[in-house]
Amino acid sequence: MYTTSCILCTVHAAAQAAASKTKAVQVPPTGDTIESTWVGHFKSLFKASDHIPKIRREELAIIRQLKQGVDLVEYGGTSFVHKYMTYFSLAYSFEVELANYTKTAGSPYIPNVCYVVTHKDINRGMLIEYIPSESLSNVRLTRWGKYAASAYTLDALSDLEMHKYYPQDLKLPNILFSHDRRMVHIVDLGNGVIEGMYRIGSERRLLHGKAKSQDICYAFGKTYMKA
Repeated sequence: MYTTSCILCTVHAAAQAAASKTKAVQVPPTGDTIESTWVGHFKSLFKASDHIPKIRREELAIIRQLKQGVDLVEYGGTSFVHKYMTYFSLAYSFEVELANYTKTAGSPYIPNVCYVVTHKDINRGMLIEYIPSESLSNVRLTRWGKYAASAYTLDALSDLEMHKYYPQDLKLPNILFSHDRRMVHIVDLGNGVIEGMYRIGSERRLLHGKAKSQDICYAFGKTYMKA
C-alpha cells in the first residue's frame, strides 16, 4: 500500500522532472532529486528501410483500439491500422515483420505497409493498409463458410509460397475474412509461434525463420479444426 508521503514524493519528483532540461530526475535514498539523463522505458528502436516513408505519431487520429498495440486510426482522411511498440515489444520482431511485408509486396492476400511511424524521431510503429473485414476468430462460420474460408486460405498460402514466405503465426485472429466472403487476408507477419500448432521438432526451426511448406500445411489444418 502506498503511503501519503510516498505519493507526495512521487508527485514532487514528477514535477521536478517535467521542469528539468532532460525531463528526468533520480531520487536517491536521501530523498533529494538529481537531474539525470532520460532513459526510455521501451526497448531499442527497430530499423526500417529508407524507402518506406515516415510520419509522426502525433499526426494520427485514433478511431478505436483493435487490440493491445494495434489501433484503427485516420491519417490524411484515410483509415489505417497502426501497429506500434509497447513495453513488451522487441525491435527484432518489428524488423522481421517489416522484412516479411517487403518480401510479400504485390500479393493480394497481404495488406501493404504504407508508413513507418515515429515518436520523438524514433521508429515506434508501422501504418498498415486497412481492409474492412472480420478476423475468423470473430466469425461464426456455416459449413459452406468454413469450406470457402479454408479454400481461400489455401489460395493465399500458395501465392505466398511463390514469394518464398510461409506465415508461421497462422491462427484464426490473423486471418481476415472480407465482408463479401470472397477473400481472405493474412496479417501479423512477425516471428511468433503458437504452441501445439506445428509438427513435433519444428518449432526451433520456425523461431529461426526457416519454416517449410509442410510446417504451414500442418498449422493450416490445426487452425481450421478450431474454426
